This record gives sequence, C-alpha cells and structure tokens, in this order.
Amino acid sequence: MNDQFRTDLAHTFGIALEEQTDALSFHDNDGHEWILECAPQSEILFFYCHLSNNEPIEIDKILETNSNREVLGMFFLSLNEDRLLLNIAFPANKIDITEFTNLMENAYLLKNEVIKLLSS
Repeated sequence: MNDQFRTDLAHTFGIALEEQTDALSFHDNDGHEWILECAPQSEILFFYCHLSNNEPIEIDKILETNSNREVLGMFFLSLNEDRLLLNIAFPANKIDITEFTNLMENAYLLKNEVIKLLSS
C-alpha cells in the first residue's frame, strides 16, 4: 500500500494504518465489520466485510449469487470458517482515497443488497 494512500486514510477517515500492521478493521453504521488488508510485500489489497446472517445459507444460493456479475460487479463472495464474506481485491499501488471512498460507498450498498438476496 503506498504511503500517500496511508496518509489520505488518516486524514480523511481518521484511520491510521501503521507500517507494521497488515490490516485495519472498522464497523459500518449497521455494525458490520469491514477489513482492509494488504500482506507484507503483496501487490494486492483486499477489502472485505463479514456478512452476518442468522440463518444458514445454502452453498447453492451463495454460488448462484456469486455468479451474478450484474449485481456483484468486481466483488465476490467467499466462506472463511463458516463466515460469509463480501470481498474485492485490487492492486495496492493503484488505489487512491477518492477511489477507495467510492468503493466503500458502493460496497456498503452492495452488502445490503446481497443480504436481501441471500435471505429471500
């Protein structure tokens, strides 16, 4: 992750990502946890959300939703220890604060849409 992006995160959102820290976590207005992660020496930045669901979701429904590019765009769904995640990955050296702000807004709206799709 480039230094300018780190500086902009701190300035725009009050989020400081220390050099030795690979990830940061924050919660949206609905209480969902979002994580921005970039492993050391990695060229890929991951941004993902733990989707909370009270009911078990069938894998078929997850796969069907995951293949709906019209809804998800560049996002994708994955499972991690039985937790459903809404993810996106992008080049760490290409992101700027404007793109990330837009990404956050779109991701928040998409999160709500995916939750509705999976619960129907």
